[in-house]
Parts: sequence; structure tokens; C-alpha cells
Amino acid sequence: PWNALHRDEAAMLRALHGQPQAMALARLWSLKESYLKALGLGLGREPASFAVRFRDGELAEIDDPVAQVPVGDARTTWRSVGKVRSAVSAVVLVPR
Repeated sequence: PWNALHRDEAAMLRALHGQPQAMALARLWSLKESYLKALGLGLGREPASFAVRFRDGELAEIDDPVAQVPVGDARTTWRSVGKVRSAVSAVVLVPR
């Protein structure tokens, strides 16, 4: 998955190890996928073309140099089923 990451995201993940790295990757991918879906592009656009930055344990920022619509909210929650935890993210765009 490293090729699908922005260079800043890859650097952040390389600084982590074990479970923290796995959880950050799950959250990162969930946010990237949610953003592309909010744009109506799905995976039709290269995920490495924009960067996601975690603001805290829930909120994130998206830095997209070609964005036509600003991001109003980007956040992740976690869901657990047994021993499996999943990152669930939502990205809300601000209509112009």
C-alpha cells in the first residue's frame, strides 16, 4: 500500500511500529477512501495525489492541491466486532 500514500503520510507511518502503525494505516486509508467517494471519484483518482494529516485521535485535515471543494469535516471513529477493530471515516465537503 505504500505506493498509494502521499510522501508525508508514508513518513508518518514509517515512524510508527506494530499496532500503532496498523491502526494509523487503517485510519488513513479509510479517510482517503471517504474523501474520494465524497468527491464522486471513487478510486478513479490516485490516492497519493493528496495528503491526510491527523489533527487528533478523531479529526483530520486533507491537503489537496487540486481541490475544487473545501473539506468541512473529516473524522474517524472505531468500531469493534470481537477482537477486530475497524476505522470508520466520514468526509463532508462544503458546497460552494
